[in-house]
Amino acid sequence: MSSTELTNITAPDLTGLHFTALHDGQTRSLFLSAEALEDIEYQHYDSPAALLEAFERQRALITEHSARALAANPGDGEVRIESLM
Repeated sequence: MSSTELTNITAPDLTGLHFTALHDGQTRSLFLSAEALEDIEYQHYDSPAALLEAFERQRALITEHSARALAANPGDGEVRIESLM
């Protein structure tokens, strides 16, 4: 059974969030676009803090999408998530 844990979430600017996922024993870097969160929450974020709050509200959904994205993209590079729909 696959497991995914998200850590080290940062929002350095308004383009999105960078975070680390521990997925099946491997640590990987991911990027979630701000647009992905805005689309799912139907609102615009005007600060990195607001992006971080939205991430926490949608953590379960982001974890699910992260696990799928990581399974589909084996390797070492950063995985980008552009949609949560």
